[in-house]
Amino acid sequence: EKLLGEILYFEDKKEEAFEALRNAVVLDDGLNYDEPWGVMNPARHALGALLVHATGCGCTSNEMRVKYLEEAEEVFRADLKLHPKNPWSMKGLYDCLFKGRGGEGVVN
Repeated sequence: EKLLGEILYFEDKKEEAFEALRNAVVLDDGLNYDEPWGVMNPARHALGALLVHATGCGCTSNEMRVKYLEEAEEVFRADLKLHPKNPWSMKGLYDCLFKGRGGEGVVN
């Protein structure tokens, strides 16, 4: 689902991509706990990052931009509850908050 979501996003099928990535997050969350963490490239990070990326491509309405930023913020906050101090989620949350306040943000 994660790979499918990323492919769909870059085929400019954003809503289908986000739905596939949301499904991938549910699948990731259903994995058994292990140490070290077995999901080194979690779907939640891809979903949040692509939601933020979609706000800067110039192809979304202001309404969709706000919706995407709000969802991305929720995604990164949820990840930080599961994995406190995760630098990728902290960076993603920073970008959401910065862009939501009118900044350009830096999404790499």
